[in-house]
Order: sequence, then C-alpha cells, then structure tokens
Amino acid sequence: MPSARGINDSATAVLVAVDDQSNEREVRAILESAGHRVLTAADGAAALRILSAHQCELVLCEAVLSDMDGFEVCRAIKQAPATRQIPVLLLLASDDDVQRERALQAGADDVVIKPVERTLLLTLVRGQLRLARLDDQVHDLEGLVMTLARAVEDREQSSAGLAEKVAHWATQLGSAIQLQDDQLTLLYKAALLHDVGTLSVPVDVLSKGGRLDPAEFSQVKRHPVVGEQILGALPRSDQLLPAVRHHHERV
Repeated sequence: MPSARGINDSATAVLVAVDDQSNEREVRAILESAGHRVLTAADGAAALRILSAHQCELVLCEAVLSDMDGFEVCRAIKQAPATRQIPVLLLLASDDDVQRERALQAGADDVVIKPVERTLLLTLVRGQLRLARLDDQVHDLEGLVMTLARAVEDREQSSAGLAEKVAHWATQLGSAIQLQDDQLTLLYKAALLHDVGTLSVPVDVLSKGGRLDPAEFSQVKRHPVVGEQILGALPRSDQLLPAVRHHHERV
C-alpha cells in the first residue's frame, strides 16, 4: 500500500516507488537521514495516484514494478502537464547501456544503480532538486520580464507594441551576425525591457507633446540608470543589465 507519511511536513517531498520492501527501507533511511520527507508506493499505479494528490519535488522509481515498469511510470509523469517538471530518477538493477538509454528515452533525468550507494544517491537528488529550483527561477524571471514590459506600455499608450518591435528587430540583427541561441534569448529579453526605467518618469512627462524643460529632460535621461537599478534587484538578471543601462549610448 502507498504511504503518504508526513504530508504536512515542510521538508522536500520525495516519492519512492520500489517493489522490494528491503530496498524501500534502505532508500527511505538514506533520504530521511538527509532531511527529506519520503512518500512510498509499491507499484506504478499507486505512484501516479500519489503524484496526483500530493506535491512531490522528486521521484525515485524502480525500473521493474509489479504492475508496470518504471519506464512507463516515468513516461506518464513526463507527459502530464502537471508533473512533467518533476525530476525522475530511475533505479536500475545493473549499469547497462541499453537500460540507461531506455531510461533517457522515457524522460528520466538520471539513473541510480543498485546496490544504492548513499553518497551518490544524495548527490544525485541534491543536484536534481537544485536544477529544478533554477528552472523555477528562470520561469519566474520570464514572467517578471513580460509583466514589466507590459507595465511600461500600459503607462503610455503611444508606446504600445514598441518593446516587442524592438525585441523582434534586435533578434533579427542578432541572427544576421550569427549569435548563438542563448545569446538571442538574452538579447530578446533585454530588448523587451530596455525602457523599464521609464516607470520612474511621470506619465505627463512621457506623453508631453511639446518640448521638455530641463528638469523633465533630466528625468527622461535617467531612465537607463533607473532601469538597471530595477532589474538589478531581480534574480538572475545580471546579464540583462548592460543592455538596459547603455541602450542610448552611441557606439
């Protein structure tokens, strides 16, 4: 029977789907000794039921289970929108290249070889949890980028769509000079946010039809610096800062 022991605990929840009770006890002891909260399932169907009912940060699944193999379980986890981001480690009976390839094809993030070695297991678990959290931070930053870009445009209707146009043409130029994909992604985000510092400029100054007076012009000129300060407070934004800070400088 599946166990959801310690559901209210705030520790990292790891689901362990292992057919053999002695292996389950061993893995549970290792994970709990490192402070993880362990939920267990004796077969694949139970594992999927637990995942649908409880939030788990990682799954350790044996390749051979009584009702379905671990590869099927892994594939089901990775195909479901609600669980596809959860790291899955498949527990293999031996270090076999064919089985490793099957695991990767099923979507597993890594494999653990029996007999389970404590240090290696905890290193793999820690690494996968860290990667998952970094991925969450990246998605959070993506949301912040779009929110800030929309906030800039919402304050001044005349600039509606401008950030997207700048981002589009910036990436077109980047492609023309053969920038790598990760550089193009960074360029696109920076272009979307190049005017985020205008959030500090009063709307009446931004929308003024006539010539700006010296004080107003000074406010507008500061927006690249303010933009750098705004983004500097966000996680993982350091690579965006130079483009935002210097986008009005001539080369």
